Amino acid sequence: MKTKFLKVEKENSPLYGRAHVEINVNTFDKETSIKFLEKGFEEHGINFRKGEEVYEGLGGSPGWLTYYGYLYIKKGDGQAMENTRMYASKLLSKELCDFLVEGGRLGSKERYLRVLETCKSGCSWKDIKNALEALEGRKVNDGTVHIILQNLLDYSFLVLEGKGKYFLADPLIKEVNDVKCSGL
Repeated sequence: MKTKFLKVEKENSPLYGRAHVEINVNTFDKETSIKFLEKGFEEHGINFRKGEEVYEGLGGSPGWLTYYGYLYIKKGDGQAMENTRMYASKLLSKELCDFLVEGGRLGSKERYLRVLETCKSGCSWKDIKNALEALEGRKVNDGTVHIILQNLLDYSFLVLEGKGKYFLADPLIKEVNDVKCSGL
């Protein structure tokens, strides 16, 4: 469970001491995403046939698919994709800044961004270590690599799949190129 993100074990957290149940909602595959969109639009009397296009643009995040559908229904098709991608980019950038600032990781910002960049298309532990060493121009301790990876996994920026391959948990993180944490 992502208890670090929710801070359920911190006494000053609004969730501290509250009963909670873990519900995992993984990203949808292409087929499920298309069916999800079609079913949602069907409930609004819309015969929607752009599911594949939407999946290619947003990935299988139920949140982004839902937000796209909301914008499409409220404002029409014209700007739904662009507005969803812009909103996602802003929100993900803020979440990444919060992760860096609140976790005291701002001094390692470039390291974290390099790992995310390296994992855009999937990467191994060795790929990450090599990328960090190239960034710093020196050897990087294995423990440092482990801590960075564990933090990114704990806060759901990365997922570990199959045989040791790390991937971005949300493909729209690719859109977050320039992370500027305001007020710092």
